This record gives sequence, C-alpha cells and structure tokens, in this order.
Amino acid sequence: MKLIRNLSYLALLCAVAVQAEKDVDERVNAPRNGEVEIENIAGSVRVEGWSEDAVEVKGTLGENLELQLENSGRRTMVIVKYPERRDSRYQHADIVVRLPVASEVSIETVSADVEASSISGPVQVESVSGGVELDIQSKDVDVESVSGDIELRATKAEIQAEAVSGDVEIHVQEGNVDVETVSGDIAVVSSKLTGGDAQSVSGDLDFNVTLTKGCRLDIESHSGDVDLTLPADTSAEIDLEAYSGSMRNRVGALQTGGDGRRELDLIMGSGDSRVEITTFSGDIELRAK
Repeated sequence: MKLIRNLSYLALLCAVAVQAEKDVDERVNAPRNGEVEIENIAGSVRVEGWSEDAVEVKGTLGENLELQLENSGRRTMVIVKYPERRDSRYQHADIVVRLPVASEVSIETVSADVEASSISGPVQVESVSGGVELDIQSKDVDVESVSGDIELRATKAEIQAEAVSGDVEIHVQEGNVDVETVSGDIAVVSSKLTGGDAQSVSGDLDFNVTLTKGCRLDIESHSGDVDLTLPADTSAEIDLEAYSGSMRNRVGALQTGGDGRRELDLIMGSGDSRVEITTFSGDIELRAK
C-alpha cells in the first residue's frame, strides 16, 4: 500500500511538471541572408535551414520562461528569457528554430545541447557544458565548448573548434581545420585538407586525411598520442619530434634527417606538402591507408 501511495505521488509530480511547461509556436519575417542570434541557457536548441524568408520557433518552455522573438532589419533575435529567481535554475527550454538557409547564425548556451543542419551561412556556437552537433554546408564555422563534446560535419569550410575537456570530432570533405583542446581528444577526417593546426595538452589526436598540394599541417601535444593516417601516394615533407615518446613510421617514407630517436625527418613523393608533429611524452605513429 505504501508503494502504491509513493508511485501515485511520483505520478502527480510528473503531471504537475508537464502542466508547468508551455508550448511555443511563433514566427517572424526575416531576410534570407540576415543574421540570427539564438540564446538559451538550459535544455536544447535545434536549428534547421529552410527556403522561407522567416524565422520560426517551436518547442516547450519552462513555466516561468518567456520567448523573445524580434526582427530589426537584417538582425533577428531568438532569446529564451529566464527569471532572476533562484528556482529558475531548474527550468529549461527545448526549442526548434527554422531559419533561411543562408543566414549568419550565432548560438549561445550554457548547458543546453545544440544541433544544426541544412545551413550554408557562417555559424558560430558557444556553449559551456552542452554538446554541439553540426551537419551543415557552411564555409565558415567557429565552435567553442568547455566540457561539452563537439561533432562537426561540413562539405567545404574553414573550421575553428575549441574545447577544454570535451572531445572534438570533425569530418570535412575539403577545408582548413584549426582545433584546440586541453584534455579532450581530437579526431579529424578529410579527403582534401588544405591546412590544419591542432593542439592538445593531454588529449589524443587522430588525423585521417588527404593533403592537398601546398597544405601545411601542424600537430602539437604534450602527453597525448598522435596518430596520422595518409594515403600511400602522399607527397609531403614530414618532421616528427618526440622528447620521451616513441615514433613509428609505417608509411614507407624515406628518412632524410633526424637521429631517429627524438627527431625524424621524412619525405613522401616529391614533398609538395608539409607536416610537423611535436609531442613531449606522447607517442607518434604514421600509417598508410
């Protein structure tokens, strides 16, 4: 009997929580190449590009939260307003924002997760602990997160990604990648890498890429391992430096310098690109695909 009473009480609490949420469905006209700024502290933000000249917001808000949706010229604001009361920290909002495909998009969250798709304009995302997942056609992408993971897929783009303890995974068909973490792992896959700069303190770095002619790739880690996979017909000069970690050359590259223990200078083909990898205590391994 006591169990039944407890279950009934929990069911009542859930019902109250559901009733406390409110639906939102608003829309405002917006230019097809305008700026859209989105802010939400907690919950989730999903952004989808569409063909209409308007910004639409649907979703659910916590009881005391309000949606601010305004347009002024090229700029559209989508802001979830949280009260300053202490109990507001337990509230959240889950919103879906549809906007013109070519919009310049800026998203800021604290713990809210971010997803975006079907966007071709520049994208900037800042989050503290929320995860970020992008599958977009933007040519300019900038993502920052403290502890949230970042997963990014793009066609042709200049990409900047930064995290502290979150992992970063990037898939870009063609482009330049600039990525940095403290303890998070980094993984990059690209069939046409035009340039790259990757740094981590203790995170592992895994690059599976094809270098374009003239590409410059710099990878640096303190204690994390570095794994670089290249096509067997790559044309590049490759310099490796590991102070106390090991170095393994599994690509059949010709050694042109270095002592083979701490420094290793290699060349593949005619050396049309350049790769520099440096670690302090991490291991370095070159693989052929």
